[in-house]
Amino acid sequence: MRNTILSRTEKIEQLRQLLQENRAIYLTAFFSCGKTTLLAQLSEQDPRLKLRYDAAKDEWESVEQVVQMAGDEYLLLADNLERLDDGAAGKRIAAFLERLPEGCGAVLAGRAKAPDCLHALIANGTVRVLGRDFVAFDEEEIRRFYQMQGISLLPDDVHYLREAGLGWPLVLQITANMLHADPKREVMSLREDVEAEAKKIFMRSVLPYFTEQERAVLLGLAPFPSFSGDMARMVTGRIDAPCVLDGIAAQSYVISFSLPDTYSFMPFVRTALYREMKNRCSREYIHNQFSRAALYYELRNEIPQSVAYYAKCGNMEKIRELLIRDTQKRPANGDYTELKSAYALLSEQTILESPELMKGKCLIESLAGRSAESDRWYRELADFARRTPRRDARHRAAEEALRYLDIGLAQRGTANILRTLITTARLPVLTGSESWREGFNIAGNSVSLLNGGKDFSRWVPKGRRIYEKFRVPVEKAIGRGGHGLADLAVGECMFESGLTGDYAQAMEKVCLGLSHTAEDLELRCAGLGIQSRILAAQGNLPEARNIIENLLSSLPEEAPKRLRQNLTVYLLTLALYAGETQRARSWMDSAAPDETGDFTILDRYRYMLKLRLWIMAGQWNKTTLLIAMLRQYFEEYDRPYLRIRLHLLQAVIYRRSGSGDWRAEISAALALARRYRLVRAIADEGMAVVEMLNDCETASETASDPWKQGVMELTRAQAAKYPDYLKQFAERPLFSEREEQVYRLMAAGYSNARIGAILNVKERTVKFHTAEIYKKLGVDTRSEALKRAAELGDMK
Repeated sequence: MRNTILSRTEKIEQLRQLLQENRAIYLTAFFSCGKTTLLAQLSEQDPRLKLRYDAAKDEWESVEQVVQMAGDEYLLLADNLERLDDGAAGKRIAAFLERLPEGCGAVLAGRAKAPDCLHALIANGTVRVLGRDFVAFDEEEIRRFYQMQGISLLPDDVHYLREAGLGWPLVLQITANMLHADPKREVMSLREDVEAEAKKIFMRSVLPYFTEQERAVLLGLAPFPSFSGDMARMVTGRIDAPCVLDGIAAQSYVISFSLPDTYSFMPFVRTALYREMKNRCSREYIHNQFSRAALYYELRNEIPQSVAYYAKCGNMEKIRELLIRDTQKRPANGDYTELKSAYALLSEQTILESPELMKGKCLIESLAGRSAESDRWYRELADFARRTPRRDARHRAAEEALRYLDIGLAQRGTANILRTLITTARLPVLTGSESWREGFNIAGNSVSLLNGGKDFSRWVPKGRRIYEKFRVPVEKAIGRGGHGLADLAVGECMFESGLTGDYAQAMEKVCLGLSHTAEDLELRCAGLGIQSRILAAQGNLPEARNIIENLLSSLPEEAPKRLRQNLTVYLLTLALYAGETQRARSWMDSAAPDETGDFTILDRYRYMLKLRLWIMAGQWNKTTLLIAMLRQYFEEYDRPYLRIRLHLLQAVIYRRSGSGDWRAEISAALALARRYRLVRAIADEGMAVVEMLNDCETASETASDPWKQGVMELTRAQAAKYPDYLKQFAERPLFSEREEQVYRLMAAGYSNARIGAILNVKERTVKFHTAEIYKKLGVDTRSEALKRAAELGDMK
């Protein structure tokens, strides 16, 4: 491998300035990150006498002997401090640093966190720690590094190497070598090859530094991306495994803490170790590692993780047992989707023999939007209950599962749900069961109850009457999640149906409900979400966003993944109200669901955000499939609230694209909204629909219809509060390949001269291309071009 040493003048200058404020600096980063090079370059530029120490091979006494003969000013350069013994040598180094005279300094470097002997000095400010972000190359250094090797990179490549490659000199050099070997390769296409080379270097140059005991523990844990100390003890069979892990973490970045009491491997390190493990160990040994990990998670009742590891060792009987336990332990909160691959491992006959497994299969198919298949499994379960004698425990399990599904199945809608809930509240077969004690997720990982796990829109016109007459049995039927539900629901009804814009009573009811929600996380999140929606409708967007940001930051680690996702989607929607699109567009690139893959109804809010962003981008052709899939789901599963929203978004698409009957879509939305008194479902779309509503109705028609007049007034008020909502992105022109390169460099802040140097063309050629870019952007100056690039989302 060829090696290029970049002169890091700015970093060296920063180090020298910091040494004026601190007696000593500790540089910490993983292997081949450039720490030793920084020490060498600092040595060249600092005029003081140098004391050199390598903890891997030198004795500290030799440094102390040189100090006795040194003058008043010297600089200690110490490397490989991860190898330092925290015993006598560590104490003597700490004492040395504490006594450093004026005019002297020390720069220490290591592959891990600071040794214990330095902790007190770090706490009192004697030693300052600089981590990977300081040591790693920044984008300008990356560009110069490649320029020294005769390689010109586009800004996107430089940014990629800084973010994905962590600015890691080893990765930069490996990538450069590969580009020299094949200049036509694209930087982003080299990732797997670069990782493979880095793995080889790790195995050859880093792993041998660990003791035999440490290597054994690392190899024993290689199959697992993350693990706790207790899991390591069980999987490796070593009582001292947690202590060994602490030692490894202390002397390297091979593993690090990702969560409390949870270690994780550096990604490519794990795959390198796992490959080595498979070369060294028998299949039986690896099989046993997975079995022990499965048992560890089983004992902690973390069923999805346990099932995943039992699947790796082919233990179908254990998977069957755990899936049955899962249906008893967890409510229908969406976690079933984590186990659909496990259900796929079981034969249909195996599932048909267990009422619990039929219940789980029924829920999985429902959540996948396959209502016909879900209903088939419901019928199979009902047939099983009829065939099984009452004295058989499986009959009771089947009856319990059927009653649970009567409430929990999404495709059943809410046509008869009130009667079902009241009846269920009197059934000991369900209310005495473990499933009922776990409760039902009415909120459905959302910021709503009316439009949560099910759509309760039909309750809105009768909300107060239902509240007064049926509050107790409904809350009882819902189980643990019922406390406070009625107050939250009636508060949301008042908010959704109110025509005056006065939401004081609605907010009061929601606050009352929140005071009774006890420990139910989903219900609490829904209640706070309703509060946020009320504040947004009142124009208090900062506070509405603050509620959700605080909620997201306080969610426990075990919170359902989709709850976190949906709260994020709602937060991004609030940002769209303010006309802020960059975070949502980044979400679109990295986290938006793919409706062409595994469609799931649990992603409904994410699909709707994706649809809004396509509308803002004017990508009408992309909306067709998603709208068709959502329309089928919303109609088949009886989701009137979302049908209203979809009709409105379809109207926006027809209106802006100039094709389709937008008036019919607006009329359909208004008819549904009137039927269920869902005023906010229209008004919340504000600026996106206000002109169409104005064009659809004459002033006299609106004036003679109080409901329609209230809707119009609230929609106009929303449009006035949030005039940039769903504003279409500026249309991006089509550039030639060279124009695209110049445009991106210009957007990254490079001058014409720099662009010419990077692309290896004359400056006048760059000026020619910029003139064409200005023309296509419809601007006259560079500042206008940069402003337009920001509007298009092309500015870094």
